[in-house]
Amino acid sequence: MLMRMWKDWRRKRFLAGAQVEEAAWREALERLRVCGRLSPEQQKRIRELSLLFLREKRITPLEGLVLSQADLYFLAVQACALVFHLGFSAYDGWQTVYVFPSIFREKASEEGRPLGRGELPGHLAGLAQQGGAVVLAWTQVESGGEDLDDGSNVVFHEFAHKLDMQDGSPNGVPILPADISPGDWQQVFAQAFDDFRRKLESGRKSRIDPYAATDPAEFFAVLTEYYMERPEVIGNEYPELLALLQRYYRIDHLD
Repeated sequence: MLMRMWKDWRRKRFLAGAQVEEAAWREALERLRVCGRLSPEQQKRIRELSLLFLREKRITPLEGLVLSQADLYFLAVQACALVFHLGFSAYDGWQTVYVFPSIFREKASEEGRPLGRGELPGHLAGLAQQGGAVVLAWTQVESGGEDLDDGSNVVFHEFAHKLDMQDGSPNGVPILPADISPGDWQQVFAQAFDDFRRKLESGRKSRIDPYAATDPAEFFAVLTEYYMERPEVIGNEYPELLALLQRYYRIDHLD
C-alpha cells in the first residue's frame, strides 16, 4: 500500500510540470484521427497517461528503426487508451517495449529480450512476454493506429495481454474491479469462448477473427481489439460479453 501511494505521489508530481511537444502531439492525434473524437477533458487525460508511459516505459527501436517524438506519442496514446479508466498502475511490473521495423521472428531470451530474426518459425506482428517486454512490429502499429474502426490493432491486442498477465499467466482473466466478480467474468467468457469455438468447428460464420479461438488469453485480447474499435461486432453475437467488457474498460465509444 505504501509503495502504491509513493508511486501515485511521484506520478502526480511529475505531471504537475510535464509538457508534451505540442507540434508532435498534434501530429500524433491527427494520424490517429482522434482530434475530433475526444473532448478537452479526454485529451487532457490521455496526454497525462501518455507522458507517464513515455517516462516509465523504455521504448527501444531495433534493426535501425528511428522513431520520432510524434511516433512515440502515436504508440503511447494507443497503449494508454486501454487504461484510460483502469489507471496507469495497471501497467506496473514491466518496463520495455521493443519495436521492430516490420513483421519479425522472435525468441525470448532469459532476460526477456528479443534475440533477432529467424530463431523461431512463424512471423509475428506483436508479442507480450510474461513478466517482460512487449514486442511490436512498427508497420503494424502504424496500420492499426491509422484505422481505429477496423477491429484490428496490434497495440490493443498485446497490451490487453499485459493486463491479462497482471496476476500471473495469461488466462483471459485480468485483475478485475471490485464491481465485477471473478465468477461472473469466468462464466460469461467461458460460455462465449466455448460457443465461438463450436461455431467455427461447425462451419458457421462469425465476424470475429478466428484467431480468438486459440485459447482464452487470445480470446480476451482479440475481443479487446473489437471492443475498442468495433464493439457492435461483439454485441451482435455476445451481448453479455460486451456488457462485461464495458464494465471493465468503461470506454466511451465516440462516433
